[in-house]
Amino acid sequence: MIMATGCLSAARVPDFKGLGSFKGKTYHTGAWPHEGVDFTGMRVGIIGTGSSAIQAIPVIGEQAADLTVFQRTPNFSIPSRNGPLPDSYERQWKDKYAQLRAEARDTRNGIIAYPNDFSASPSPRGTPPHLRRALGLRWHHLHGRLQRPDLQSGGERHRRRVRPRQNPGNRQRPRHGRSPGAKGPPDRTKRICVDTRYFETYNRPNVHLVDVRRAPIAEITPTGLRTENAEYEFDAIVFATGFDAMTGALTAIDIHATDGTTLKQKWEDGPRTYLGLMCAHFPNMFMVTGPGSPRC
Repeated sequence: MIMATGCLSAARVPDFKGLGSFKGKTYHTGAWPHEGVDFTGMRVGIIGTGSSAIQAIPVIGEQAADLTVFQRTPNFSIPSRNGPLPDSYERQWKDKYAQLRAEARDTRNGIIAYPNDFSASPSPRGTPPHLRRALGLRWHHLHGRLQRPDLQSGGERHRRRVRPRQNPGNRQRPRHGRSPGAKGPPDRTKRICVDTRYFETYNRPNVHLVDVRRAPIAEITPTGLRTENAEYEFDAIVFATGFDAMTGALTAIDIHATDGTTLKQKWEDGPRTYLGLMCAHFPNMFMVTGPGSPRC
């Protein structure tokens, strides 16, 4: 039995009080309707600002009459730069395709990267010209990849890139809510997100940001939701709350071991596997990207 159930396939909604009471429409970014959703003219709340939310918020913000984003932790995000490929860029890859494939096979993860051979931290006398050129090139063409040892330095550079995309005169939103602040997590300590006009979306008059660290969500109500200090009415709520990662899709199935216990019972104190491939007492059950695998 091969469990190719996916490690990020079991959508998770936190156990909010009153979760089933909401009378409007609810959606989860991990289980989006194939036919799409039109939020035109609606009051929408979205919970979360992770990878999926960062992609959804700009689109919903353009459609909805009013969008309120409930954020716990700000995320670093870089421009996705989606668009037509220039012919010159396409030729760079196609003309050297065999060579580049060979180079990729010699990397540790199959991805070609060209790390710096110098530190990305500026000297006390400022950022030298060669470093400014390298950082500018990587931001515009290589998605802002920096030398890994300089995580805090990279975070501050990222914030400087984001600030021009935000309206400094808009005082209704906590500044730290748009990009991780100076006391936030260093750059690259969480998976980097990519976006199209994400930070610019908060400049729209119909988009609002609520910091749920300061005012946690107390409950879902029939008309919307309530935080500890305010109540909000919505026509639709979007849960961008991630997945029951690695184990959720497996423990949702009633799989029994040779001794009669279920996989969920076996993993009550945490999953234990051999290389994420097999689990004791479940002979002939193989997992694809199971918990504990090199990919995890």
